[in-house]
Amino acid sequence: MAGLRDAFDLRSATIGALLMGGLVAAINLRHGLPAALTAAGKQGAYTFFIAGLILKLCERLAQAIPERRRALLVATLIPSLVTVGATSLVHHLRGTAEPWASVLPTLLMGPPSFAAWAIKSRRAAEARRPTASAGEEAAS
Repeated sequence: MAGLRDAFDLRSATIGALLMGGLVAAINLRHGLPAALTAAGKQGAYTFFIAGLILKLCERLAQAIPERRRALLVATLIPSLVTVGATSLVHHLRGTAEPWASVLPTLLMGPPSFAAWAIKSRRAAEARRPTASAGEEAAS
């Protein structure tokens, strides 16, 4: 189970699926309940599976790249591009009445969310790193 936790963020995936599915349902509701539910179902399922993985990717990128600014930039841009691109593909396939409007929440909320997640993850990793002992600092 620890391996799954290292690769997938279940809590964030569930919250994201409910939030994004609800937003996309509201966007598509004027086309009728079946259209709204189709779009919401696609968005919810996509968000659940992909967001859980993408957030872990964001964390790993934020922690793996030594230079802080570059790490935060990469950890924000790559997940944002993947998420917006995949969401666009999902909604432009048959079945979403308002595909561009359905992508808009991801486009607007994704990058700032990934940036915040990357900063949080980077800070947590920096706090866990052992600091140099007084003897090592004096020798430098």
